[in-house]
Amino acid sequence: MARPAVTLRLMRHAKTPMNARKAYLGWTDDALITTDLPIQSNAQHTIIGSDLLRCKQSATAYFPQATYCADARLREMHFGDFEGKTYEQLKHWPAYCAWLDDPYAPVPNGETFAQFLARVYEAFLVHAKDGRIFMTHGGVVRALLQRFAPTEQPFWHYHAPHTTIYTLIWQHQQDFEEAKRCTYLLEAPIAEKPHMRKK
Repeated sequence: MARPAVTLRLMRHAKTPMNARKAYLGWTDDALITTDLPIQSNAQHTIIGSDLLRCKQSATAYFPQATYCADARLREMHFGDFEGKTYEQLKHWPAYCAWLDDPYAPVPNGETFAQFLARVYEAFLVHAKDGRIFMTHGGVVRALLQRFAPTEQPFWHYHAPHTTIYTLIWQHQQDFEEAKRCTYLLEAPIAEKPHMRKK
């Protein structure tokens, strides 16, 4: 494989208490369960991420020498009245059932799926540069994979666990500049030892 023109990485923040109890976690500023996470690199990376605490804490733990650039547009979806509740608590709500049947249906006192996707794509295109790492949320990672993975797949095809790094590679600079899909998509577990080299 020839030297790629652009390489970006996507990561989801580490787990929080709300994640652990499988509650909808959107804009609530839930802190991590632990910040004792394996350092991924001591290089001076630029990390682009959500302005919420769980992303900042994850970035600091994984990349202690990095510069963090926060952008609220990279927040998780605003779950409105579903926020903080679990499936068991919501499964009898008509509005929730309607949303499960059609994710583009409005979330009461939240945002629509279309609004969520639009702001995430806008922020990504502003910040995306070779070598950058995006530290965001599960929904944001899935949205970016849906839009930029080599082959088109639905949003729900992707899982975006807390323990995976996604590497997007564009072989040609022009394809990247035109916001086309990347050439290659690699998945790897978060390493117990540093493995990322400075670009």
